[in-house]
Amino acid sequence: MTDPGSSLERRAKELRFAHVFHGAPSIGGRYSVLSKFGLVPAAAMGLDVKRFIETARQMERACGPDVPPAENPGVQLGVAMGVAAKRFGRDKVTIIASPGIGRSRRWLEQLLAESTGKHGRGLIPLTDEPLASPERYGKDRFFAYLELEGRGDAAQREAIAALERAGHSAGRGSASRIPGTSDRNSSAGRSPPPRRRRDHRHQSLRSAGRGGEQGQDQRADQRI
Repeated sequence: MTDPGSSLERRAKELRFAHVFHGAPSIGGRYSVLSKFGLVPAAAMGLDVKRFIETARQMERACGPDVPPAENPGVQLGVAMGVAAKRFGRDKVTIIASPGIGRSRRWLEQLLAESTGKHGRGLIPLTDEPLASPERYGKDRFFAYLELEGRGDAAQREAIAALERAGHSAGRGSASRIPGTSDRNSSAGRSPPPRRRRDHRHQSLRSAGRGGEQGQDQRADQRI
């Protein structure tokens, strides 16, 4: 898997590789998970690539430019992080994910850092620190929690609930399991989840600011 005409492609031809998958040079690295760079390894791992793309398209439609901001989960999360950072100084984003999808935090870290880190500004993602009690965190934190559907971790849930009770900002989201994954991805012996309707609203987001130090009501329990 390489860009057309690269030195890696020339080397592959010299070694008579069975096939070379050309990536699209116009796709940036952090967005390439849905290109051949991500899908070819996914197929080799035995993932259900068709289902993977179908669920990605559901979110693409849900976050489309024609979707009103109040119904758009991407806009809702972006607004929550932006307001928390600019109004309350919460520019450190701690990303928490269920054990079955824990490695996705590294990709989310890259997406957030490279996408918002422009012109000397941006949000700082933190992915590898263990969850601590609320008093261990300063008022510069925003917590993003991604839970694998049906495989949430009780300790993580309680830690997130404690952070929310303490007044920290948090964004919540749910992720469907992709059929064909291994035990390490929490899917062995489990039937595929029922097909979801195209409505994006099963992706929940809660913005929990509880006013923080500013004493303002930010509608902590808003859900979409």
